Amino acid sequence: MTYVSGEATSSKQLLFVPQIAQMLNHSGVLEGDIEGNTFSFERNAHFSYKGVEVN
Repeated sequence: MTYVSGEATSSKQLLFVPQIAQMLNHSGVLEGDIEGNTFSFERNAHFSYKGVEVN
């Protein structure tokens, strides 16, 4: 059995009106946090694999 887990966090300065990003965030198009004119998000990934025995 193999298992891998990872986490990535990123943030970017918004180049457009932060209120537009807030509307997209509330509607589910964007998923992250908006503070001032900075958008940040975190993603997690989990993968597992169970090999098949060959006789």
